[in-house]
Amino acid sequence: FNEEGCEAVLLVDADNAFNRLNRKVALHNIQRTCPPLFKYLNNSYNKPAKLYLADGSFLLSEEGVTQGDNLAMAMYALSTKPLIECLTYARGMVEERFKQVWFADDSTGVGELEKIKMWWENLKAEGPAFGYFPKPSKTHLIVKNRADLERAQELFEGDGVNITLDGERHIGAVIGSDEFRVKYINTKVEKWIKDIEKLAEIAKEEPQVALSAYNTGLSQRWKFVQRTVRNTGQLFEPLEEAIRTKLI
Repeated sequence: FNEEGCEAVLLVDADNAFNRLNRKVALHNIQRTCPPLFKYLNNSYNKPAKLYLADGSFLLSEEGVTQGDNLAMAMYALSTKPLIECLTYARGMVEERFKQVWFADDSTGVGELEKIKMWWENLKAEGPAFGYFPKPSKTHLIVKNRADLERAQELFEGDGVNITLDGERHIGAVIGSDEFRVKYINTKVEKWIKDIEKLAEIAKEEPQVALSAYNTGLSQRWKFVQRTVRNTGQLFEPLEEAIRTKLI
């Protein structure tokens, strides 16, 4: 997003992606791309699973991956690889000034607006065959410069995509303008300070429990944000103050 030549980033949300994965297509592709793992996945997913209800009846689970399956994430990742490659060749623009990034069902296109639009159209056309259904109402186009906003609105007119100059949450972090990043972090910090205050009350009676909760739970919440959102250290000073004066 910060690279020269980037005009926008499109954060795509898929509709119920893990449950709508096309198993037949996924197993067909995984058999060719990862044969060792295919044997295990084929045993688990080649036939519908019975999901039993309280009255003894059952539903058939025929699509998607099973929640709790240790290899669900691996299967989903392998199933999207052919789609990613398909988009690479379909858009015919492997050259510079466009990139796509995937994490599970979160797909992202970044670069010039016209190329993002082309990638988005190809994703809508090719995705359903793999069980990937982009959801425009939860998809966000973050335009980097105000001068490009009108062009972005014309390109994506009628698509139902949310267009903004601010920013949006992305996989637990945030992408967008400096002002939006500051607002996002400040909101998080305010909530974390309240959590610290509650934990400090518990610590009066159960200090060891509070320490354990802080080390293994609470403190992990901001570590990811600190790693992924750069140049925001000063925004965490109120949280640091709350930890030192109210908890420790």
